[in-house]
Amino acid sequence: MKRLITAILTVVALLSFGQSEPTMTWPQEITTKNGIATVYQPQLEELDGVRLSGRAAISYKENGSDEMEFGAFWFESTLEANKEERIAIIENVKVIQLNFPAIEDEEKLERARAGLESEMNGRDMATSYDLLLGSLADADQELVMEGQINNDSPQIYFRNEPTVLVSIDGEPVVKQTDDKKLSYVVNSPFFIVKENKSGKHYLKGGEYWHSSSDPEIGWTPDTSIPRDIASF
Repeated sequence: MKRLITAILTVVALLSFGQSEPTMTWPQEITTKNGIATVYQPQLEELDGVRLSGRAAISYKENGSDEMEFGAFWFESTLEANKEERIAIIENVKVIQLNFPAIEDEEKLERARAGLESEMNGRDMATSYDLLLGSLADADQELVMEGQINNDSPQIYFRNEPTVLVSIDGEPVVKQTDDKKLSYVVNSPFFIVKENKSGKHYLKGGEYWHSSSDPEIGWTPDTSIPRDIASF
């Protein structure tokens, strides 16, 4: 367990953005004497004034082990932007939360969190200002997309006998024949026609006909089909 905590701190100690190299490739793999730790690209979440918040993932694989442990931390920081040089400097980092399933002891987890925060502070962490803005724009777009996702359960239709679901693409779009005796639905793969005089609807499926006075209620088999509908 000490190795894991030490690895986390070592990763953060090496995770500095030098002024001469404001961009980095991700993920960053760091080899320690006990294993390999990987820091994945931080996901920026919000920039409120100069307060920047985000989260990042960490994984660790100990030497001789086939298992990889994964963790994540959430942080807040202060952003100082040099818009002329297009460089953003991240300062005053506060690790709000650290989750690492391999650390079950709350005291050890808190020490790891505090150590992570301590190592990140006091270092000049610079990155491309334009890339940072791009990451924030992506985060905003994700929030918009999340708001558009409908997680409501679909309506399920169940019958205990052979059944065909008659589908219409949206509200029925109806057109009349030239003599205005019949009306038919154009936005359905099924042949649905109404006799305007009687108001009765007819549905043909394969060789069989069905009729209904109200299609929303249901259909019943019918062999007495008006000639003008059967020949339509």
